[in-house]
Amino acid sequence: TNGLCYVKIDIRSWNMDIAVAKQMFISMHRQYPEFFFLSGSLLFTKSGSNVAYTVTMYSDYLKEDIPGMVKQVEYETLSVLSEASKIPTDLGKVLYIHNYITLNTRYNEDVLEGREGIPAVYDIYGVLVDRDAVCQGYAYAFNYFMHRLGIPSDFVRSAEMSHGWSLVKLGDHWYHIDPTF
Repeated sequence: TNGLCYVKIDIRSWNMDIAVAKQMFISMHRQYPEFFFLSGSLLFTKSGSNVAYTVTMYSDYLKEDIPGMVKQVEYETLSVLSEASKIPTDLGKVLYIHNYITLNTRYNEDVLEGREGIPAVYDIYGVLVDRDAVCQGYAYAFNYFMHRLGIPSDFVRSAEMSHGWSLVKLGDHWYHIDPTF
């Protein structure tokens, strides 16, 4: 497939329909943004009454580039986490990560103006390595840092606003936080 990475998963024995399989992929991608290289599209083969037998996850990146990209992401991540881990409170860590992302990432103007952006603007690679992303990339990077710091967080998306941001749990409460701005 032109050097692009793809993963096939046989789910025949899971007795799962396509909508459930899609939701599982979306949840996996939101909760584990370190798998940014599987951010491509999904292809389902089906048979009979809408039962998915194979889920194929395509990547937007070349297979040979992925190991180096993962190393770059981890290098940048460890640098930021070494500073954040020195902060004694979860609130302080949240604010540090928020400010780090907003001060070190440029919002991608191509997407803002309605043009298609390169794949990295939608994931953590765009934030941590290219320093160029859209709201989804910002929020995924924020959540990635939160997970690495042991702070619960999640991704929120509004189709109406065409925007995504994060939820973060501090103490017993969940708070909306938008690392894009």
